[in-house]
Amino acid sequence: MEAASAAGDLLGMTEANRRFHFVLVEAAGMPRLDRILQVLWDATEAYRFVYYGVDSNRERVEREHLLIIDAFEQRDTPRLIRLLDEHREHAVEALRAFLEAR
Repeated sequence: MEAASAAGDLLGMTEANRRFHFVLVEAAGMPRLDRILQVLWDATEAYRFVYYGVDSNRERVEREHLLIIDAFEQRDTPRLIRLLDEHREHAVEALRAFLEAR
């Protein structure tokens, strides 16, 4: 994801981001949840291109992903859940601001 971001490759970044998040989902061992989340993810994919179009958002995602990886590796579930909630909320806030500005 970092390489795609540095190259300004939004498609590559969104593909890497999907793989990143679904590694976490697959680790839960809940295939039905995985399928449901994939449908929801696909329905919101266009918004990720908007979000990643801003340099500061890409930088934030990279920082947040490193923290998420650390919590995942440490098996710190409460911290992982908190970080994922914050990660999602940051994207929602940025997209809301973008849409309201239009």
